[in-house]
Amino acid sequence: AHAPRRTTSHENWVIFKGRCRKVNLYLDYEDALTLADDDINEHWELYREKFLKGDFP
Repeated sequence: AHAPRRTTSHENWVIFKGRCRKVNLYLDYEDALTLADDDINEHWELYREKFLKGDFP
């Protein structure tokens, strides 16, 4: 049997008009997906507003 593959997840932070920083989360993909989903659910209106203003790439 093979050992399970280790995977890493990361988060991209948009700093300013397209500049991006990648941050390692040290979470498995399921937990990283849950974190991302919760963030979108909590902040989607702000993200939509910024996107429509051109603040997000």
